[in-house]
Amino acid sequence: MFLLGGIGALVAEITGPTVAAFLMLRSLWLPFITGMGLLIFGTALIILIPETLGMKPTLSSDDLPKIIESPEVDTTSFYTAIRSRFANILNGIREYTRILHSLPIIILLVAFLVGPFGKAGADMALRYISNRYHWQLREVGFLLSLQAVVTIILIVGILPALSHYLLNYRSYTPTGKDLLLAKASAVFLTVGALSLAAAPTIGLGIAGLLIWTLGNGFSAIVRSLITTLVDQHHVGRLFAIIAVIELVCYMAASPMQAGLYHLGLKYKGAWEGLPYYSLAVVNAISGIAVFVFGWVRRKEVNEGAIRLSDDDVERVDGGVLGNNGRNERDEI
Repeated sequence: MFLLGGIGALVAEITGPTVAAFLMLRSLWLPFITGMGLLIFGTALIILIPETLGMKPTLSSDDLPKIIESPEVDTTSFYTAIRSRFANILNGIREYTRILHSLPIIILLVAFLVGPFGKAGADMALRYISNRYHWQLREVGFLLSLQAVVTIILIVGILPALSHYLLNYRSYTPTGKDLLLAKASAVFLTVGALSLAAAPTIGLGIAGLLIWTLGNGFSAIVRSLITTLVDQHHVGRLFAIIAVIELVCYMAASPMQAGLYHLGLKYKGAWEGLPYYSLAVVNAISGIAVFVFGWVRRKEVNEGAIRLSDDDVERVDGGVLGNNGRNERDEI
């Protein structure tokens, strides 16, 4: 579900650079005008989205007289009301972040650094490849379309096939399968960014870009993995926290990447790859977080398995332990 959610954006990434490249042949202003028009049109479509809050309780005839007969009267002073409101906000924040009182969740949240820094790196790829390898912008646009095609093949073909193989032929649990794919994706992201930064020729640069693309399912896989650590009714709260983290990181990633890019242009040569060297470091940190998460979970599961008898089958923190010949400890 999380992997398929980005298909629409990827289709736009395929068609967008290609169409923009053709429009640039006529005028440099056409891509900007077309993009702005599509943005306004897409934003206007929001009004067509139906209301999804169908969980509001309805008032019965028995409840209506009670509401009418007991209107609320605010007798507090302004100062007391403000203080009470502020206390309620603090209590709400404390309650909202209670799900973070878990070491595995904290560790996995570090892995979401990949998304903001990867987005900043992808936004810079057009200028970086054009300047370093002396390609025209429209030629780089076709290359980025190829990258989007590879991403779609990865999401709708490679990852589902690997998931099916691990679940049905290697007897992995969903948690173990996601953890293995997340580790592999982190390796691809790190190696790809490092290769793109160090590549002296366009051929090696394209190879590094494609290797980096093979790790594009990382964030979606980690998002699926972290949802197994909370109750279902806390998933929305967890996603809100993740969104805040990604937004704050993106606000820091964009100026940092831009600063490194301009520094690389100043010193030329191998320094031009500075933005992607930093991206490789961030990807490596996120990958280490996933590996550490696996070690922590394995330790927790092993400690939980001590309390189980040989005839028992229990679910321990999202994994099934029992006498079926394989358990989560073998996969994490």
